[in-house]
Amino acid sequence: MSARLIHGSWWTDFRFKYRRYRIRSPENTRAGAAAYEATLRMKLARGEDVGAAVKTNKTFEEFTKQWFELFVVTNNKASEQRAKRYILSRHLVPAFGKSLIDEIDVLSIERYKAGLLRSRLSPKTINNHLTVLRRCLQSAFDWGQIGSVPRIQWLKRPPGRIDYLSDKECLQLISDEQEPQWNLMVRMALLTGMRVSELLALDWSDVNINQSTIIIRRSASRGVMTSPKSNRTRSIPITNDLMQAFWLVKKKQGLLFGHDGERMRSYDAADRALTRICQRTGVREVGWHTLRHTFATQLVDRGAAMREIQELLGHTTITMTEKYAHVASTSLRRAVDLLGGQMANRGQQVVNTWAQEANTRPLQLIETWL
Repeated sequence: MSARLIHGSWWTDFRFKYRRYRIRSPENTRAGAAAYEATLRMKLARGEDVGAAVKTNKTFEEFTKQWFELFVVTNNKASEQRAKRYILSRHLVPAFGKSLIDEIDVLSIERYKAGLLRSRLSPKTINNHLTVLRRCLQSAFDWGQIGSVPRIQWLKRPPGRIDYLSDKECLQLISDEQEPQWNLMVRMALLTGMRVSELLALDWSDVNINQSTIIIRRSASRGVMTSPKSNRTRSIPITNDLMQAFWLVKKKQGLLFGHDGERMRSYDAADRALTRICQRTGVREVGWHTLRHTFATQLVDRGAAMREIQELLGHTTITMTEKYAHVASTSLRRAVDLLGGQMANRGQQVVNTWAQEANTRPLQLIETWL
């Protein structure tokens, strides 16, 4: 049943033998519209005429142009707009562009999925395409262009591998002192779990010296300030090491990691800087998101609650955070060692963690930055 409330009136909106019918219900209630649809379907089955069928003359390509300007630009951030524009122009429009918007059905979508799989796109990428297509078709339904949204079956995909640094690698990474500003940014990524886009957009006004916290209010997207991911502002407590560093530079204004505190640095500049630090310290080359993964896995490994980690990372759901649950290697090792009576011996071999080392390192590198 497809009873729809349009401008205060209930309509029946359904398909019969590949034709769409949308007719105002004589009884202006949901139940009345549903009952009226059943009556109309019986008449159509007997070959009776119930009125002109609705036919959409707008192609998918035509509709997506309208959808992008009215919906995407209005509701999505710049980074999301770029991603949707790319998926539409490179994939969805070439595949569905000439089809009428109400002709896109489950079979055509399955054919599209099969073609992408043959081209060796990953299930995650294909699901991203389907998400954009689903949102577009949902808008077409909401705007009265189609009678229903075809069912879309997302591909199942194995969980991705989480790459993170060991304690030794963290110690190596923070030992570098050749580029003080980037060195501090690396340390902040390891000790706060902030995204690189959040670090690049961080302003000194976001550092609360009195409460020893950082407030995440903004994110950087190709040199443009925007809201954080998921549009959530969050507060992150900072360690004594970072607190001392901020006391030294508390009179600075503007961006923490900008050119002269003013111009925002680019993603590429941050990536190149991290690569240089990895090369100088002998750490395998990693990206900034690996430092975020390291922050999360270190917390899990030391017994932090998943809900707390979720808040620190800014995840919208606990499911996103639970992907780190399986990497608690140290706690699992301790549990297994209990069976072999090795706990006492291992306890003598424990060394300071990278976070403890970070709290005792000298701050001369920060002073050279002032």
